[in-house]
Amino acid sequence: HIMEVVMSAKEKLIKKIETYPVRKDVTFAELVNYLKYFGYNENRVSGSHHIFVGPNGSSIVLKDGKPMKASYIKTAVDTVHNM
Repeated sequence: HIMEVVMSAKEKLIKKIETYPVRKDVTFAELVNYLKYFGYNENRVSGSHHIFVGPNGSSIVLKDGKPMKASYIKTAVDTVHNM
């Protein structure tokens, strides 16, 4: 029997965002959902900059852009894994 592994939408999104090298097709909404999976909530918005605060009080600033800049994606992944 061949065992088929079925990934949830959450797992697929995490894999997509944590892929290296950084993918160029990650959207702002996907990155927001990624942060929410790890307990981050949007605290405030200042222009196109969105400030998110994590469960341990750490914060991350994302700029809504199309496409998302690799630096914002890398920062989000690093922040999540270093909390």
